[in-house]
Amino acid sequence: MTRQKDIRRDSFKDSPDRDNYETLQEISDIVLRTDNPFINFQGSVYSREFTAAGTFEVAHGLGFKPTDFFLTGNSNNVTVTLGLVTKEVATITISAATALRFILGRF
Repeated sequence: MTRQKDIRRDSFKDSPDRDNYETLQEISDIVLRTDNPFINFQGSVYSREFTAAGTFEVAHGLGFKPTDFFLTGNSNNVTVTLGLVTKEVATITISAATALRFILGRF
């Protein structure tokens, strides 16, 4: 099976759309390599708005330490770094104000 990944990716003009496409493509590749990892996925989707740069603790309420973080939206295309993750919170550092959408959990 021939994949047209580069042709589709290059059709996006701006970087955030291209980056989102690549993230979704990586998730798709995981699904194709395994039977179905989403059957065993434990986690949730989060949307948070941050009004300034800094390091923030996000209470995730999952009851376990998540091992997977997928950034699916970043309104201002700022730098996002995932720091310490515990059973209760995930620490996220951002370089400027933005709205984030992300998936946090484990496969």
